[in-house]
Amino acid sequence: MAKKIIVILLMLLAFTSLFDQNSFAQVPIKWEFTAGGSDDDRGRKLLLTDGGVIVIGNTSSSFFGPNANLGERDAVIFKIDQEGGILWQHTYGGSKEDVILDIKETSDQGFIAVGYTESKDGDLSENKGGRDYWIFKIDNQGELQWTKSYGGSLDDKAISVYETENNDFIVAGDSRSNDGDVSGNNGNLNYDVWIIYLDKEGNLIWEKNYGGSSNEYTASIIQLADGGYLLLSGTESEDLDVSNNYSEDGEDIWVVRIDDEGVIIWEKNFGGTGEDSPDHILGIDEHNFLICGRTSSSNFDFNNQGIGGNDGFVMQINSEGDIIWANLMGGSEVEWIKDITHSADDGGYLFAGYSRSSDIDVSDNYGEMDVWLGKLSNNGELVWEQNYGGTNHDRAESIVLDDDGYLFFTGWTVSSDIDIAQSYGSEDFWVVCLESPFSTGTIDYVGPLDFKLFPNPSNNQITIFSDDRETNVQCALFNASGQLIKTIQLTGQNTLLDVSTLAAGIYSLRFLSEINPEVHKIVIY
Repeated sequence: MAKKIIVILLMLLAFTSLFDQNSFAQVPIKWEFTAGGSDDDRGRKLLLTDGGVIVIGNTSSSFFGPNANLGERDAVIFKIDQEGGILWQHTYGGSKEDVILDIKETSDQGFIAVGYTESKDGDLSENKGGRDYWIFKIDNQGELQWTKSYGGSLDDKAISVYETENNDFIVAGDSRSNDGDVSGNNGNLNYDVWIIYLDKEGNLIWEKNYGGSSNEYTASIIQLADGGYLLLSGTESEDLDVSNNYSEDGEDIWVVRIDDEGVIIWEKNFGGTGEDSPDHILGIDEHNFLICGRTSSSNFDFNNQGIGGNDGFVMQINSEGDIIWANLMGGSEVEWIKDITHSADDGGYLFAGYSRSSDIDVSDNYGEMDVWLGKLSNNGELVWEQNYGGTNHDRAESIVLDDDGYLFFTGWTVSSDIDIAQSYGSEDFWVVCLESPFSTGTIDYVGPLDFKLFPNPSNNQITIFSDDRETNVQCALFNASGQLIKTIQLTGQNTLLDVSTLAAGIYSLRFLSEINPEVHKIVIY
């Protein structure tokens, strides 16, 4: 039995050594926390604001922190400081399902949030049927100022909100209704894109439907510097407002430019004959935009780039809907890029999503889905990538970079090991802050790692070797649950690490150099 265990450990060593020589070094987590209860709790989006970061998501647990559940599913908003301390926290909703999907800061230093609701009690007073658009305004401490619901007798879901230049609000989402507040459904009660325009008090000014006879799935809307709006959606249609579709019954990326009154100026679809699902649009400048999401296509706009069954993609288009470039990234399993933002001052971009692969563009996987982060050059080439999480499902939905260079992401996790210290139940909010060198772009991640560990596995001592005779670096040893075991100061080419008193298992040794931070796996038997 002992020989069998040693063989398995040696195989793991061989794999780990290969990984160490050909991949990027994971950057230390500055802090991370999970939040939630015994049921499903998911982080949705981050928003930088004065003095901290706003986190939004949804909870089905009976308690989320100090707040009792108001119904089936509630909206959650909390503000954290740069060290992860919660400054304030609120839940919103009624006795049924109430979901938040987007939030923006407003010109009065408050926030506008959107999602959907089935309630007509608690914070809601009206329901037109099924799910309604839910729009609510809060002040800078999270106190509710007003709430509105709009829709028809079927399901209507607000996905994205934007405050206009004159401090009104434009909201984009999906609707299956053709009554109540909704007119002109194109899809035979399939989902259309439905846009509503509200004044600063949330009163409806105008509304429009967009799409074809099949389904459209709204992702985002942004205002353009030269007037009007750019709408991002998925579409399964190829008629009415939609001029083309690359697959017979699959989803394409659909981009629509509308004027200030909601009239279509142009519309274009992108993708291939597989499934192409967009998630986010980012303005680069006045005339160029990035779109990210996932695709199973490898033809047409993705030009035979397909890697695995589902790949993450990022593409750049201009304000006329022309493709500048489109790149796919991933491995042989499943990847999805959910969000993208600007890097520091070097013109690149940072993305967040999740991955099941551990090959090709993805260097590692701890189990099931991992959070997958990466950096792209300004023409979309992958510069580096990282995975974070544990041995179960872990997903990132949103990423932001603050003025000090710290990178935050949120999503949800089912894990309770490796990078995740605590689990509360089925699915937990996961909020993470990474050390600032990760996000400033000052680290060269490419090439072999500087530190070597041997023997590994070990049950006695491990030598930490550096090519640099003048090495003066601190490192920290963590167990599989993310608990700090000890810190070690490296002061030359060779440093001995005593592991004779440690329990058998897999540990991570994190080198805390600001120039070249690294993480190595250690196996103790």
